[in-house]
Amino acid sequence: MRTGCILSILTLLLCTCSSCTLLHRARILNEQYSLTHVIDELQAKAFMEYTHPDSLQTLYPVSRSQKATIERYLAHTIERGDTSQVLRLSRLLGRGDLVLHYAPERDLQARAEGCLLVGNYGEALRLATQDPAPSTATLAMCHLMTGDTVAALPLLRSVADSGPRETRLAALRILCHLCPGDIGLRKQLYRATPLDEERDYLDILYLTNAKTADTEVERMAKKLLDSHRTSPLWTASAVSICPLLVKHGLFVQLYDIVDLLDDSQPANYPYTLIREYPGEVKLLRAYETKDFVTAPQETQRTFRQKYGQITRGPNWAMTYSKGEASQTMPPPSTEMYLKIMEKLKKVFAK
Repeated sequence: MRTGCILSILTLLLCTCSSCTLLHRARILNEQYSLTHVIDELQAKAFMEYTHPDSLQTLYPVSRSQKATIERYLAHTIERGDTSQVLRLSRLLGRGDLVLHYAPERDLQARAEGCLLVGNYGEALRLATQDPAPSTATLAMCHLMTGDTVAALPLLRSVADSGPRETRLAALRILCHLCPGDIGLRKQLYRATPLDEERDYLDILYLTNAKTADTEVERMAKKLLDSHRTSPLWTASAVSICPLLVKHGLFVQLYDIVDLLDDSQPANYPYTLIREYPGEVKLLRAYETKDFVTAPQETQRTFRQKYGQITRGPNWAMTYSKGEASQTMPPPSTEMYLKIMEKLKKVFAK
């Protein structure tokens, strides 16, 4: 009886231990699954971000807007010791140092990616070429970053045609940057990008390489002004349309676009010179919109000349003098308009 009781207790303990082990394993698997799902979502958001081709070191997406969130998950993952997820998060952050720290020696692709991210391009190429099954995306960037554009181009085209979604878009951006005259690539990128802003940018690039009417350029400028936001793509679009606005004599639109740009950026010169001619632009705007312009405010007239003999109502002058600057005159003549246009054309012809 006593032996049977002991056996029952032992059996119960074993079952309990097994249940605890199973629960622990289930919890770990659930955490791994949840983290994988989170990383997939973060990667999808990074895919939606735009990075100028000149700034790309790898074709895999690197997130800037989700940096704080990724760092939080990364710290938790490092604590758990999940190397594969640490590598995914590190690459998503663009932390090549962490990729090199955690990547196994045999994982040549991960180590090559880490070298690309830290700027050690020669070592990245050496590792990628030693890989028995190298990643086309990684190898393409290794050649590109070491200056071998001839070797990089066919690899980038291969990724752009049949690579995974996360690398295809970056490859197309680089190819369009390297081959600006390739209309086929531009159309391919137009279809692949999820960003309306990028499609606007591609539309402007098309206009710069095609014979276009003033109305098309004016319509695109209006679209940019209506959709103004602080973003690299909007700025790239605005800077790209400036030469077109000068070419077509759309100085009013140029003034409005430049007013939203940063003077300190070298790429914005000489178009920022338009800011030195606000009076001329005001007259052009009045002529083009058939609107009236404000007349110069009179400053030499005395109080009595303006208001006469005022004996009552001490606040009368204060009330009505506010409308003094609202005096208007007709828009400039065609002759004056053409003269201003010629003046501004000479400014940008220098």
